[in-house]
Amino acid sequence: MSSTSERTIQRPSVAVTPKGQERVREILAAARAILTEVGYAELSMRAVAARIGATLGNIQHYYKTKDQLIEALLVHSFENYQAHIDGVAASLSQGSASEQLAALADYFIEDIKSASTQRLFLEVAALAVQDAKAAAILDRMMARARRGFKKLVREIDPTASERELNSRSALIAAQILGLTFQLSNSRRRHADLTHLEVAVRGAVLDLATRRL
Repeated sequence: MSSTSERTIQRPSVAVTPKGQERVREILAAARAILTEVGYAELSMRAVAARIGATLGNIQHYYKTKDQLIEALLVHSFENYQAHIDGVAASLSQGSASEQLAALADYFIEDIKSASTQRLFLEVAALAVQDAKAAAILDRMMARARRGFKKLVREIDPTASERELNSRSALIAAQILGLTFQLSNSRRRHADLTHLEVAVRGAVLDLATRRL
């Protein structure tokens, strides 16, 4: 996690002790739980305080406003998500670029089916429409995902132009994130989507080499 993210999340001027840092983690975990369980409209400083058995003043000691809390939550959530992705990539570093890309696609497909991940992304996407800070954080997250895919596509097809690499990496990201609306472990599975996961995996590998 970057130093900027740490400053945003932990506000070192008030969370400098292990106890303070643990409280910050509790606050952010509670805020994420509320966001993914009942949505942004129900997320408030008081709701977070009630969730962890703290006072409103204690929450405001770390985050003065709901906006500060939301910004910290989004940064924290996406940095943790990226850390998981980086871990998957590192564990596959000995494989070919095609194998790494396929494995990352599998990881995303499985993760995106979880109710918690789906709700988080959908809530953040809705918030980003009206909140500039949320939009900027989401944009950074998407840009980082594209860079990761672009690196693998370049290894798979070294002859691809910069334009091709940018287009393919963007389409791969869009292909995978689009599954948010198609696959879910918490919704009814439609018969016509039975083979979708296998098809997406193939489509991602195809996009890595297709001339656009």
